Amino acid sequence: MLASALNEVSELRASVVDWDAPRSEHISLDLGTVRIEGSLAGLRGNAVRGYSVSGELSGRRRIGFWVRHLMACAAGLVHAPSELLARDDTCVIPALAVDDALEHLRELVALRTAGLSQPLPLFPDAAYALVSAKDPGAGRAAARKAFLPGFNNIPGEGDDAYVGRVFPDVDEALGAGFEVLAERVFRPLQDAVMTGDAT
Repeated sequence: MLASALNEVSELRASVVDWDAPRSEHISLDLGTVRIEGSLAGLRGNAVRGYSVSGELSGRRRIGFWVRHLMACAAGLVHAPSELLARDDTCVIPALAVDDALEHLRELVALRTAGLSQPLPLFPDAAYALVSAKDPGAGRAAARKAFLPGFNNIPGEGDDAYVGRVFPDVDEALGAGFEVLAERVFRPLQDAVMTGDAT
């Protein structure tokens, strides 16, 4: 079992061994209502690149990668496709124009601001499952699966104590508000992901 796991990680390592060394860059982005300023990590060459030793990329990992990619594009630091790799999964996003990246960031910041005054039914893994499915029925089923406990009672997003307190009813948590937010947050990412090598 250990040998098999080491082999899988070795294959992932072979995919990233030729990447440039990671670096951070200072960014300062004016989004109108807020300013994003700080150090942006994960830059390798002229793209954002990262990896995870997990088998698949979760919605949570994808959205974090998307935000870093958007910030790097908005700052003019990305000129090649950004890549996030896992053992069995890949997410490749082309460089975006500065104005397009800024517009996506403004939308995400507006949602964050709304979330400071009321709880938003956005559960990253369930939202990604919903948006990435081939049809709405399959998407709702996949979102529910990500939200509820899984095999051997592996916790789902709905098992989080804070989520359960605010959204105790599964049908309400995964209702129309959730679907609208999932589309607003994950659809731009899903639409931007490059076809072919990406999932």
